[in-house]
Amino acid sequence: MLLAIDVGNTQSVLGLYDPDSDLGEGASAGLVDHWRISTDAARTPDEYSVLIRSLLSTAGVALETDLTGTAVCSGVPRILAVLRDMVGRHLPFDPVVIEPGTKTGIPILYDNPKEVGADRIANAIGAFDLCGGPTVVVDFGTGNNFDVISEFGEFLGGAIAPGIEISLDALLGRAAALRAVGLAEPRRVVRKSTVESIQSGPGDGLGAGWSSPSLAASSASRLSNRSSRARCTASRR
Repeated sequence: MLLAIDVGNTQSVLGLYDPDSDLGEGASAGLVDHWRISTDAARTPDEYSVLIRSLLSTAGVALETDLTGTAVCSGVPRILAVLRDMVGRHLPFDPVVIEPGTKTGIPILYDNPKEVGADRIANAIGAFDLCGGPTVVVDFGTGNNFDVISEFGEFLGGAIAPGIEISLDALLGRAAALRAVGLAEPRRVVRKSTVESIQSGPGDGLGAGWSSPSLAASSASRLSNRSSRARCTASRR
């Protein structure tokens, strides 16, 4: 069993894979179970071990005896150090960590390859494996990533934009008369309430820039045009 851990700024996702399983297809091939937890840099290695052991037990898997490998992709350096410590204390192998210097098979054609986040590299690997190239990868999270992969599997670069939630936080933090609203698609094009008016930004792209889905699609299209025949794939962290 392989435990894959993707640590984002707001949430972390854990996936349990069985290489011999016939479950799923594409990105979910071999996926036995998965979990989403809040990202908390204050957790200790022991707390992570208790949490992960509890999650694995729901799938009938024991942390110390059933896992044969662990892969970690983290955008939070402090948590990466904690997870290394946890694996070192509780498992008989070292984790595979996506970071500068790790041989992933994806050439990084950035001015400074060490600046590319582990999440963007992982997205590039997965997208090229599933879709080939050229491909544009869109990853919705705390920040929205737009990355371009060449037909030869090279990471060419891309763009980073504020995510939907932090865009709303910025708006509400600077507009005293506006209040927090839930994310939902407005019922009509011409808004009839302040709540629907605020929702229009992330909902249909009338005011939230690259953080909105429709304008994200437009941005991905512009990047695709820079790389002929590029396909687009999207994910959510």
